[in-house]
Amino acid sequence: MKYTSALISDARNKLGGDVFARNRAGLYVRVKVKPKNPKTTSQQANRANFATYTKAFRSLTAAQILGWNTLASNSTLTDTLGNSYAPSGLQLYISCNRNLNLINQSPISNAPSMKPSFPTISPSNVNFVVRGGAWYALYITISSAAADIWPQLQSSATLPRSGGTSFVGQSVYRNLGIPALLAGTYVVYTPAKLSPVPIPKVGQLVGLRIRLIDPTTGYAGMAETQLCVPNIA
Repeated sequence: MKYTSALISDARNKLGGDVFARNRAGLYVRVKVKPKNPKTTSQQANRANFATYTKAFRSLTAAQILGWNTLASNSTLTDTLGNSYAPSGLQLYISCNRNLNLINQSPISNAPSMKPSFPTISPSNVNFVVRGGAWYALYITISSAAADIWPQLQSSATLPRSGGTSFVGQSVYRNLGIPALLAGTYVVYTPAKLSPVPIPKVGQLVGLRIRLIDPTTGYAGMAETQLCVPNIA
């Protein structure tokens, strides 16, 4: 729930049985829940990737590891609650290479020389379309500047949520990868791209998370998120 106070303007992390965080609506607090371990296909794939990248990092040369540790000392990442933290060299290596994997790019061994800049993307007219009980398409309007580099756009969508949902944790997002098509300022996700997400029912919502990922460094730009009412017919 949203939290307001004349004395407290900001609070983060856990306190007792509650978790404090901030989103666009402001400061909010939710009940701390012990994570489940359902061993879903997505979860197992993420764990396998983590193990693979951890092993790969340990096989780097001393100079390469030093490069990642040095870059990490001047970097920040964002955790699942939206909080910034200083990563280790290993964490930064895994983050960059997992991002590259999401847009079908090869992993990198050398630390990037610098963090790239990203244009602002403001997705609008988001339209999840279901026809005859099956996915038809996902259409997203983006700025013309972002459209020029649409192969770097990476999107994720949530599992269908109830109509009253206002908060969505990252564990229910499924990677859609890069768009299948570009038409003007529209990017299009085809049914094959949408297959990781179950078909929503009337009254349910689907969340969208979209961002740019640099194909050379694996750094990601600011993510834009929104909850959408699917077009079901």
